Amino acid sequence: MKVLKWIDDHFEEALISIIICVISVLMMAQIILRSFFSASLSWSDEPCRYLFIWAAGLGISYATKNEAHLRMDILPNLFKKLEKPLIVVCDIAVIAVSVYLMGPGLDVLSQLAATGQKAASTHVPMYLVYASMWVGLALSIIRILERYIKMLLRRFLRAENKEG
Repeated sequence: MKVLKWIDDHFEEALISIIICVISVLMMAQIILRSFFSASLSWSDEPCRYLFIWAAGLGISYATKNEAHLRMDILPNLFKKLEKPLIVVCDIAVIAVSVYLMGPGLDVLSQLAATGQKAASTHVPMYLVYASMWVGLALSIIRILERYIKMLLRRFLRAENKEG
């Protein structure tokens, strides 16, 4: 159970941290090889670019989980009583936009898989690169729903404790 809780709490940040470490190692190897050995890795820039794209895709979910997305808070600041309903409206809007974007994203992934397009130097299927946005949006939806499920469970348990 502790492992599942840790994964729930740290999934995105752990993956992003690993990705950033791999990018750093590849870039450092490239710098050292060029500077000291007059050689270079012909393929290192491509995985760095694609891993960065994955870090950005996972960052969508990470920011959603931590409620760290930029937002306009003029209405909640003006109308304190409307703060919670406006947050719910914003979350519904994020889910709606995510679901809307996932449809065309799935079409792109299907087309890339069907054509068999691969990266030039690493030969990674391009649908794996493009899947980062789709995964980030899906995880965002899951994180928002998870937040509300946890909130409802806390209220249910509090109500049950008061009765018993």
